[in-house]
Parts: sequence; C-alpha cells; structure tokens
Amino acid sequence: MECNEKTSKISPKKQCASCGKLFSCYSTKTQSCWCTTYPAIMPINEDAIDCLCRQCLGDAIQKKMMARLSQLSLPEKLLLAKNYKTKVKAIEGIDYFMEKGKYVFTQWHHLKRGACCKHHCQHCPYCLTS
Repeated sequence: MECNEKTSKISPKKQCASCGKLFSCYSTKTQSCWCTTYPAIMPINEDAIDCLCRQCLGDAIQKKMMARLSQLSLPEKLLLAKNYKTKVKAIEGIDYFMEKGKYVFTQWHHLKRGACCKHHCQHCPYCLTS
C-alpha cells in the first residue's frame, strides 16, 4: 500500500491490465479516482477486466478518440467535443504532449476550444479543413 500525501489515506496498489505497471488508485467512498478526470468518451476496451495506469489509459483514449474523429466531419467533431468542454485542466497525452520542452496541443484540445486561435498550431482541425 502507498500513502497518498494529499489525503493521508492509504491506497492499494493496482496493476495495469495493459502494461503490468503498479500504480495507485486513491479511490475511496468520498473521493474519486484520478481516472475520472479523463474524458469518458467511449468504451476503451470492451474486454478490459481491470484498470489501466495513467500512461496506458491516456494512450488508449487518444487512440480511440483519433479513430472516432477521423470518421466525423468538422461540425460533428465540434458537437462531440462540446460535451467535454470543461474547466478541468488539460490532460497530458489527451489534450497535449510535450515536444522538446514545449506543449503541443492535440486536435481534441483544439476542438474543445471551439475555434481556431490563429497561431497555426500543428494539430489545428480548423486549419486542416481550410
């Protein structure tokens, strides 16, 4: 078991169903697990029998999300993303990734913004269609 410094609660170690890495859940009767801050867009793996670590969950969501977005028109993408526009801070691996010490925002992040920022971003879905 591992002590969560933020809550001073003991949290059991879990083993990632994908990579086997040990991680902590921190889910209690009064506190949700960290994974609840990730977008619940669609089933990641219907065959999954247990939790995934942050890296594997982020990778799985990103992979499913990109496959789904590739099938939609821009208005359909915006409609989907609108449901997930929240004040939750951006999640590494889903909303952005780091490249040479700089933030690179994903197509999903830009869709949640709802409009082009006019900075010619690498994954801008608005510039890709113009």
